[in-house]
Amino acid sequence: MIVLRLGLLIAVIVLIAGSIHAAQTQGLGDGLAQIWNQRWGAATLIDLYVGLSIAAVWMWQIERRRWSLAIWYVALAGLGNMALAAYVLVRALRSSSVRACFTERF
Repeated sequence: MIVLRLGLLIAVIVLIAGSIHAAQTQGLGDGLAQIWNQRWGAATLIDLYVGLSIAAVWMWQIERRRWSLAIWYVALAGLGNMALAAYVLVRALRSSSVRACFTERF
């Protein structure tokens, strides 16, 4: 369980650092416009949001608190995998096993 928690913490830190670095060199709107204008960039964004939609369905299955789920959905839409990694990290910190982290409702 410690490996999962540590890995998720590192993932969140790396994603935050990458976002800070990108924000210091280019605005979000300009960056997204450039990405969207490239065919592979558009395909990558579509892939990202399809994957996040699948994660959202999983979250809907295991999350009991609907108000919390709504907040996480907004975070997923705006922050992407940074929010997903944070969500799983929070669950890992509250779980006794890897299986519980990904399957138990709490």
